[in-house]
Amino acid sequence: MPTSAIEGKNWTLKTLLRLSEHLEFKQILDVGPGRGTYSLLFRPFWPQSHWTAVEIWEPYQARFGLNQLYDQVHISDIRSYAETAPGYDLVFLGDVLEHMQQAEALAVVESLLRHSKLLLISIPIVDMPQEESEGNPYERHVKADWNHAEIMACWEQYIALGYLEEPIGVYLLSAQSGWVEVIRLLCGT
Repeated sequence: MPTSAIEGKNWTLKTLLRLSEHLEFKQILDVGPGRGTYSLLFRPFWPQSHWTAVEIWEPYQARFGLNQLYDQVHISDIRSYAETAPGYDLVFLGDVLEHMQQAEALAVVESLLRHSKLLLISIPIVDMPQEESEGNPYERHVKADWNHAEIMACWEQYIALGYLEEPIGVYLLSAQSGWVEVIRLLCGT
């Protein structure tokens, strides 16, 4: 389903707005935008930012008007795009990682962390099976049983902030030297 859960969105908005008082989000990547939820929610706050989308299912581009919501749309699999991605200030991985094997998710996050300043992961943290939807085979949850402890074990050294609002967990990650501490300081944790 090309929709996004409401859980975690208010925390995400509040946290990113607080960070944007001190950090610039000039280049933003939205992976698997579906309907364009993150662009619709955040673009009004950062109208001068350049928004790029990477969508694996081409029919969503026309169906949801992604060319009107983003400055650039790549029809590509993030597993290949991440290896050569340019640097971004902020990357949204909203409801994406559960659609691939764990090893693939680890590789995608590691690649994007090398090229980008901040990653925001929003992911189901309960067992949430899902099959393909409306003919889109990529909607299937390949690893449907992520949980908070597992996410922490995979990316603990990069996680600056985390927020749980079941069934969703939201995590802000950075591999930039000192950024985890700065983000925690700015956000009061």
